[in-house]
Amino acid sequence: METDFTRGRNPESFCAAVAMRLSRRFKESEFARLLSDTGRAAGVSRMKAALANGAGAPSIAIVGAGPGGLAMAARLKSAGLSTVALFEKGTQVGGTWFDNHYPGAACDVPAYLYSFSFGPQAHWSRKYPTQPEILEYFETFAAHFDLSEHVHLETEVLGATWDQDRLCWTVNLKDLREGSVRSEDFDIVINAVGQLSRPAIPSIPGLAERTAPVMHSARWDDSVDLAGKRVGVIGNGASALQFIPPVAEQAESLVVFQRSANWVLPKNDRAFTSTELARVRRFPALGRLYRWWIYWGLELRFALVRRESPLTRRLNETIVSRLQPLISEKLPAAAVVPDYPLGCKRILISNDYYKTLLRPNVTVQLAPIVEVTETDVRCADGTVIPADVLLLGTGFESTEFLAPMSFVGRRGVTLNDVWSAGAEAYLGLAVAGFPNLFIIYGPNTNLGHNSILFMIEAQTRYIMGLIEDMVCDGIGAVEVRPDVMDQFNSKIGALTEKTVWAESCHSWYKNESGKITNNWPGFSIVYWNRLRRRNRTEFILHARNPK
Repeated sequence: METDFTRGRNPESFCAAVAMRLSRRFKESEFARLLSDTGRAAGVSRMKAALANGAGAPSIAIVGAGPGGLAMAARLKSAGLSTVALFEKGTQVGGTWFDNHYPGAACDVPAYLYSFSFGPQAHWSRKYPTQPEILEYFETFAAHFDLSEHVHLETEVLGATWDQDRLCWTVNLKDLREGSVRSEDFDIVINAVGQLSRPAIPSIPGLAERTAPVMHSARWDDSVDLAGKRVGVIGNGASALQFIPPVAEQAESLVVFQRSANWVLPKNDRAFTSTELARVRRFPALGRLYRWWIYWGLELRFALVRRESPLTRRLNETIVSRLQPLISEKLPAAAVVPDYPLGCKRILISNDYYKTLLRPNVTVQLAPIVEVTETDVRCADGTVIPADVLLLGTGFESTEFLAPMSFVGRRGVTLNDVWSAGAEAYLGLAVAGFPNLFIIYGPNTNLGHNSILFMIEAQTRYIMGLIEDMVCDGIGAVEVRPDVMDQFNSKIGALTEKTVWAESCHSWYKNESGKITNNWPGFSIVYWNRLRRRNRTEFILHARNPK
């Protein structure tokens, strides 16, 4: 489905031209800094000097040992802060890449951009890495920064309450091995649970009562044998698109229950050759150059999510025309042609999904499900489909940030109350009324076109800068001003309305009222540049209590 989006120009030249145009917004020195290290922590030397001269080191709790939590812990430790505790309710680090080990699990961002610029350079085996290789990368990253002494596995954070007199958070913790609950005080709490950690389970009559195998993609049970089984798949999101092809090869039959079709583009994937891998190992700069070539190629894709974009409309028409040969009595148009604009939901990539739908043992059911029983799935059109196993590709509770944890800020206000109409935060990482509470991969920081690790690096750098101010300048608490947060989110709201996400489609980018709470409505480099500097006048600063 290659399309001449550039009107005759070479794609690499087009990419370079647009990259140059974007770069004019930044000074040459700033652009060079972007290319060398997006996540270089601010003020590390200054902080180390202050700590060496007797400045008090704040105690810091990090919630979640996925990519964001590991990156934050690595930054803090590199800056000389050892008073860090990283709490993870799972049995291993890795976050979503530990949880999601279903067949076919892989990243939809090219490997060389799905890694941290400040960590050890990874040597990936293929362009799009699979789950085992990604998990190994984050395990290696944690070992490289010697984070094991800071990680507390099988420990769930239940919530925290701010103590204004003592300028600290009392964090409630549950030991999942023993079932005991305890409380610990921390000066700073950094939430890094991400947006894709809690599976969304559909409310279908009979589903919860069913005792025959039912498993969500993020809670895959490897002990369930799918060979020769009649399998039903509820949902057809990004994870389902990956596990449906390998499951279909094993199952006697597979039925996909879907509400609407997805926009699916080809996945330009292949294994790297031994020569390519040898060159990158010998000349590490090649890996960095390739990384940024990928970055700019993806960055251009933000143009696809602009509302009423001629580029998007043209691509939309091209894809629909090329889907026509798939349409048949077995595979009606509604099964493969989306009923919403390109980009309104997440654009997916796959080379084998459409081929799988054409298999003789695979069918697509478009009628809504009305009931699930012990042995079958019943649909609104009267169809009863036998199902030995049900697989849920229904995504995550992405708009319920930090749930089910409970955070109580100043004056007893809860974060759940503040976010009752939809989650908001200043720069996606700080909330008015909640001092010393920071969020990684928070509201309006997800990307629909580039690597989230790029955003995480920018966020960890900014948070490091705030902690540097606290350590070096005797600040006990930092809290974003309410007016600053409100002005920022008013701008975000206006920008999201200019994107295709605001169209009338159901997606995990929006809450139930239709508010877009998840995505950053712009180029990621704009976010990076905004987080390179912090303005103290945007924050309420509380002097440190004497100890």
